[in-house]
Amino acid sequence: LTGYGPGTWQPHSRPKHGERIGMFGNRVDVDNVEGIKLPPGKKAIITKIGPIAIAGTHLKYQLKGPERANQATKLMERMANEEYGVIMLDANSLFWQKPRRIIEEAGYRSAFKLLTKPKLRPRTIHTVKHYRENAPFLTRSLIPGGLSVDDIYVKNIPVLDAYHFEGDSDHRGLGATLDATGILASD
Repeated sequence: LTGYGPGTWQPHSRPKHGERIGMFGNRVDVDNVEGIKLPPGKKAIITKIGPIAIAGTHLKYQLKGPERANQATKLMERMANEEYGVIMLDANSLFWQKPRRIIEEAGYRSAFKLLTKPKLRPRTIHTVKHYRENAPFLTRSLIPGGLSVDDIYVKNIPVLDAYHFEGDSDHRGLGATLDATGILASD
């Protein structure tokens, strides 16, 4: 339904509502997507471009409890042996909370922090004007500027740029330009 072209999509946390998670792109063929379960009820998807593993996931929203940290641990267990990696993440947690510390302890760093001139992680949740009216009351009233709950984590790949953009989503989109030329040439 996204209209972003060919890709592989798998049921995600609310399959009866049609929610999917996947990989898509017009520069590479993304038909070798692996789905791994992140209990309870979430999934990460991973594809490879040469030796680079690219993962995408959306961790559970929760105020208390171990599920998000357990999901991050399970994802890092799968990504542990990858020399080069990218994790596109809606962590539903802030940079200092346990799920994101687990990812950083595994050798991944925010693309925004890996720049020659590091940038602040952008506030991504509930800042997109079109969706703001549908945000929960507490989000609209207590944190109108938003929170930084999304990130792109990178391991052993040079980051040329990291940025945010407005799109058809309740979160700001994040993007990064990576220099994988030497990595892919050696593959």
